Amino acid sequence: MGLEKQLAAAAGLDNEVPADQKAVSVMMVGTAVYSCGMIGFVGLVIPHGVRMVFGTNHKYVIPVSALSGGIFLIWADVACRVILAYSEIPIGMLVSMIGAPCFIYLMVCKAYGGVSK
Repeated sequence: MGLEKQLAAAAGLDNEVPADQKAVSVMMVGTAVYSCGMIGFVGLVIPHGVRMVFGTNHKYVIPVSALSGGIFLIWADVACRVILAYSEIPIGMLVSMIGAPCFIYLMVCKAYGGVSK
């Protein structure tokens, strides 16, 4: 997945993914998130966002993803407790409001590994 388009083409792989296949993959992820819960959605979005910022070297991606996911959930929990006075928003609702647009952005974004291709 981290190969450049030229290397993938040289290996005989198709570089373009049809829109219907992207839609099917989004539906499958949506179904998995629906059945498992929204907090698991952090495990899908955070590592890809970290990979876009820090590149594809797993030496950095794995620990930074773990730290970023934990920090994100801590601050999401704090926000859920603070947003409404005398009430608490479910953390899954806030994570979904933040995570769904991020996931859609990741699906349509052309940059991967911090470099536009």
